[in-house]
Amino acid sequence: SELARTVRQGRDRVEYRVNRLFDLGVIRGTTVVVDLIKLGFGIYKTYLKIQNQRREVERFLKYLRAHPRVFWIAVCDGNCDLTISIAARSPIEFYQIQSEIFSEYSDIIIDFYVTTLAGVWAYRKKYLYKPGTRFFFVGGEPGNLQLDPLSYKILQLLTQNARTTVNEIADKTRSTPAIVKNRIERLEEQKVILGYRLEIDRGKIGYAFWKAQLVLRSHRLADLEMLKSYCNSHPNITYLVQQVGTYKIELELEVSSYGKYFEIIDDLRERFAHLIRNVEMMLIKDEYYKWLPISQVVGTGS
Repeated sequence: SELARTVRQGRDRVEYRVNRLFDLGVIRGTTVVVDLIKLGFGIYKTYLKIQNQRREVERFLKYLRAHPRVFWIAVCDGNCDLTISIAARSPIEFYQIQSEIFSEYSDIIIDFYVTTLAGVWAYRKKYLYKPGTRFFFVGGEPGNLQLDPLSYKILQLLTQNARTTVNEIADKTRSTPAIVKNRIERLEEQKVILGYRLEIDRGKIGYAFWKAQLVLRSHRLADLEMLKSYCNSHPNITYLVQQVGTYKIELELEVSSYGKYFEIIDDLRERFAHLIRNVEMMLIKDEYYKWLPISQVVGTGS
């Protein structure tokens, strides 16, 4: 009903269009944005160069998709072949998880480097609709919130399908709609759930997913704030990632062509010549995500 009012169409017509987008695979799914930092986890990204051994690479990807702490995998073309994001409670736990993964597939790993997430600004997909300045922020100081079994199960169901109704969740968790509604509201108030998003197959609407890794010339916080403001207003920049490592800033862009990507990067270089020393590009050819990479209940607190 809200969509119908926004686009000034009948509710039935809008519902048909939405369902059609799901049927066509344009909308791959719906999920919640979970701030794992609030639950005491750090986010570590590993960028890999790997040997072109098709069967071994496919086996490696299958292994990564099943791993309980790997929540984002990207097959890339550029300065790396594969990117994986891992949730870990500490650097030593990340080291152990990464070592476990590498020990299984050391024969195909040529090289790698690691960054640690400091903050993520997830912007609206303004190229699809009118501009706006709303965004989700993931990061900041680590929290220590704990999830009881019911809250964990609710969060798990919503990450798999954010359109799951309160009544459906109540049935699946053997709870009541009132309790489920209360738990969801509490997760929102605690900022564990930051918002709700669509997962879109960009290729089916003629767009590609690029990353721009920035090597900085200046590290002044004021300059970085100007860059964030610019990115928030740009229709094609969908994420700004602040991280510890060689590339302190990583931008994610969704563009309609290779030429459009370079047009945006050239504009960035000119506008922020005092800030940006170099830009490394990366095309994301395919990605897999699992926004709750925790295979068990985090805690027993309510």
